[in-house]
Amino acid sequence: MVQVMGQEGWLDLAEPVVRASPTRLSLASRLYGVTDLRSFLEGGWRIERTLRDNRRRTRGTFHGAASFSPSGQALRYREEGRVKFGGFDGVAFREYHYAFPSSHCAHVCFADGHLFHVLDLTRGHFETTYACGPDTYEGLFTVTAADRWEARWKVCGERKELNIVSCYETSGSVDGALDICCPERA
Repeated sequence: MVQVMGQEGWLDLAEPVVRASPTRLSLASRLYGVTDLRSFLEGGWRIERTLRDNRRRTRGTFHGAASFSPSGQALRYREEGRVKFGGFDGVAFREYHYAFPSSHCAHVCFADGHLFHVLDLTRGHFETTYACGPDTYEGLFTVTAADRWEARWKVCGERKELNIVSCYETSGSVDGALDICCPERA
């Protein structure tokens, strides 16, 4: 067990896990398992996101901030920032609700309360799938450091064919570290 200082004090991280599949888990040669997911997430994060619509051959970006703030025993996630994608250039936001049935696991729900996906980062990475009508969202989450993590979504179906990479860094981190986490930034 490794302890690192987080925004809410000391966080317990499992020993780094060497990645098993270099083709599936890119960017970091070592991943960091999180045993107290709520403490790891709580607080402010900067976000750099790249978006690619494979059908329209369009690329875009999102630059913004996210906060995980207490809401009873859960965390309320809110992100907002500027998105440039296709012909759109403006402010965007989204919200989720993170409920914690155990210290290492979250149920991520949409604002209306229905389940989006489960998240468990004890091994430093987690894969999930969500069916949205005729489209399927395949997510891969990785923790690359005590203050950085990323979410990669591949969306395929009748309506969409997207690749979305979101890199998160705590608000107190050294500037420039997102370039290491998310090198495909546009």
